[in-house]
Amino acid sequence: MSRKDFEIREARDVTLTMPVVDGDENETIEGSEIFFWMARHKGSTAPVLVKSLSDGIEITDDLEFVVEIDAPDTEGFTGKYYYEAMIHTPDGNKVTAAHGYITVDESLIGGASE
Repeated sequence: MSRKDFEIREARDVTLTMPVVDGDENETIEGSEIFFWMARHKGSTAPVLVKSLSDGIEITDDLEFVVEIDAPDTEGFTGKYYYEAMIHTPDGNKVTAAHGYITVDESLIGGASE
């Protein structure tokens, strides 16, 4: 499990790269389900943003995936949010691949992509 923090702008398209650092060179996340949750604080049961392989997550390498956060996903969000990215492997294991905080800074010019 890897701790990684990010700082992004509100209402901007952002790609978060998530390497799976605990895997060995013979492992792969191909065939796994991947989920990303962002919540107002750690321990919250009410995520403000959810992504999955069918909606915003793409596996880019054997041990790496990206999370696409679209501008509307963070419209009106500012402050510090807790996130977790979880992998459900084909053999039934559930692994927290990454966790940390995303600080969403207010945009001075809304709606523009970075």
